[in-house]
Amino acid sequence: MSYDPEDIKDPNPKLRIREVEGGSDRDKADLETCYFQQVGNPGDYCLFATGDDHQIPTAPLQIQSGKDFQFIRGGVLWTVTDYYIDGKIAKGHWFNSRGEANDDGSFQAQAGPTVEGEESAASVSA
Repeated sequence: MSYDPEDIKDPNPKLRIREVEGGSDRDKADLETCYFQQVGNPGDYCLFATGDDHQIPTAPLQIQSGKDFQFIRGGVLWTVTDYYIDGKIAKGHWFNSRGEANDDGSFQAQAGPTVEGEESAASVSA
């Protein structure tokens, strides 16, 4: 019997922000280094930073689909509205207090391999 890691599904996947529309390159970098993960009760999620996996404090602390939330990232206050999450994807509209002309947009997050994982898979198959 062979073992295929793809056959095992993570029951609590990290939904990494992969697409950001609008904003500056700095806004995109701030958001694309974040992910959502379910914590505690079903339907309760928290926001985390990639790299060291630390939780980013949000208001409210537990994020739920259909509810707006705020957080501080890169010294800037971010507000997320029209937030939807179902355990496979997350999406919403964002704006921030950076004070630039293009301080709003949308994002989409999804589960799947990280960029490092994708690079590792590519190097193995090469």
